Amino acid sequence: MYIHKVTIKTPTHCVFITVKEDGKIHLFKYNERTCDFDVFDNQHEASEWILNALPTHYYRVTFPGEPD
Repeated sequence: MYIHKVTIKTPTHCVFITVKEDGKIHLFKYNERTCDFDVFDNQHEASEWILNALPTHYYRVTFPGEPD
């Protein structure tokens, strides 16, 4: 079972934080252009990941006929 703890909003992104019963910290980070997801055992590592902004360069997959 996942327990939603908090959603953190920074100037560059938002982070949705849940904690599983086994203590694993699940983080979903997003902004208007991209997103990222990771799982942590350590609160210190999770907090560093939360504070880092999402990359400004990224790859994107498109299919023929889709608008840009």
